[in-house]
Amino acid sequence: MIRLDNDNYTHEQMDQILKSNRRVKYRAELLDKNNISLGEVNVISGNINFNAECEIMRCANLTTKDNPNIDYINARVKIYMDIKTPLGYKSYPLGVFIIAAPNRKSEGMRITRQLECYDFAQILKEDKFISRYFIPKGQLYTQAIVTILESAKIFRHDITASQLTVSTDIEFEIGTSKLEAISTLLKSINYTPLWFDSE
Repeated sequence: MIRLDNDNYTHEQMDQILKSNRRVKYRAELLDKNNISLGEVNVISGNINFNAECEIMRCANLTTKDNPNIDYINARVKIYMDIKTPLGYKSYPLGVFIIAAPNRKSEGMRITRQLECYDFAQILKEDKFISRYFIPKGQLYTQAIVTILESAKIFRHDITASQLTVSTDIEFEIGTSKLEAISTLLKSINYTPLWFDSE
């Protein structure tokens, strides 16, 4: 369950506001590859999906006004839901997304971008081993997972440590995605699949 507490309201109070005749709005913030804010994105329409059964659990499709100053290859988008309260709007992040396909579309004088966006699991799905990857017998499973995550430049993680160790040598073939390798290791110790939170 996501906690709704903030500076002015308890979780229960915000829950009541959400269950009443609520007013919400959505906005998107453009981030650089280091997650530093570059300002807001002018979103025309969009949707966000979270499916725990998918390899990449959180995704979004956005239609935005085209902006030639945006580096769509390296940019990221952080989406917020703002909830109206008697003391003003309270913001809740819905996810940070990598732009995978910034398709340009022209409709007369208006040029838009159709953005297919995915959470950070997309990085691990695209990052594949370029040589056979070996995990020796006796290494902690969770340490092996952290090593793979950090090899893909994902340093902000929260993997609960386990004392379980690899009982026999494990080897991943060339071309195996780091997401597949991590999923295999997590499953081996009965952990939930890898997922990325709203931050």
